[in-house]
Amino acid sequence: MIKRLLIIDVDNCISDDKHRHDLLPPQPHESEEFDAFERYHLACIYDEPVNLGQLYNNGPIDEFLVVTAMPQLYDDLRWWWLKRHLWKGTISRIRLLMRPNSNTMPSAQLKVLLVRRYLLDNHRDASEIILAIDDRDDVLEAYAAEFGCPTKKVQI
Repeated sequence: MIKRLLIIDVDNCISDDKHRHDLLPPQPHESEEFDAFERYHLACIYDEPVNLGQLYNNGPIDEFLVVTAMPQLYDDLRWWWLKRHLWKGTISRIRLLMRPNSNTMPSAQLKVLLVRRYLLDNHRDASEIILAIDDRDDVLEAYAAEFGCPTKKVQI
């Protein structure tokens, strides 16, 4: 059975993370990078939802692939935010794909890898992706090149 899959990012796409930007130094040194990003990620619970219509304005969706570069270390916080702000009927159809904790690859490469693994592990086909939504052009270009799916840039 063909399913309709929608790929969507969280930070700066459906969550307003602007209040967290000042938690990151402009050019973190290696020793302070983890601490800076930890403060940034921990503060995600205070993000206000934005652009949520992007989830619901694309016809019926069987699965929402929420793909984020946030490390898996913070999956409880990300789930808490999603459960607090999304319609209850949506939560059971979300597949949260997060960065492995030790992974440092660029976001575009990482997100394609996460989606590719999901499709393979779940016997899905790229033709089932109806739309990929992200706030970064490089990520959208990578999705289009790898999966041949339509893309849409959404940001706050």
